[in-house]
Amino acid sequence: MTVAQELLALTDESGFIKPHSVVEWARENPDSELHKRLEWDDGLAAEEWRLWQVRHLIAVNVVSDEGKRVTISLVQDRHSDGGYRCIDQVMSNAELRALALSQALAEFRVWQRKYQYLRELAQIFEAADQVEGGRVSGRIGKRIDEPVE
Repeated sequence: MTVAQELLALTDESGFIKPHSVVEWARENPDSELHKRLEWDDGLAAEEWRLWQVRHLIAVNVVSDEGKRVTISLVQDRHSDGGYRCIDQVMSNAELRALALSQALAEFRVWQRKYQYLRELAQIFEAADQVEGGRVSGRIGKRIDEPVE
């Protein structure tokens, strides 16, 4: 069975796939695809959890006085032990800004696939198509707060 098939088979009578139940089932079925996809070394799993917690703490706590994030984690940096850059530094560097825009659009496309069934969001999806195509009246490559020439 595939991971998807195993997950769907674990749907309960109320129609939920419950993560705690999935972990328990995977633990009891070491030959399953789900078991193979989970980290069973508690030391490694604990370290990964702590790293996730720190990433969350950075995102929530390293913010401006207005509550806006002031750091960004670029995908390219994650290949070399990761880290967070100051958003102002990224926005002032054309290459890094282009990478950030590309990353944002890729993340948006994931979100779009998740919610594509909501017709009320069609205009947002169309706007993203325009941005991705570079057709938004000279705005690409500029800060949101910069005037358009």
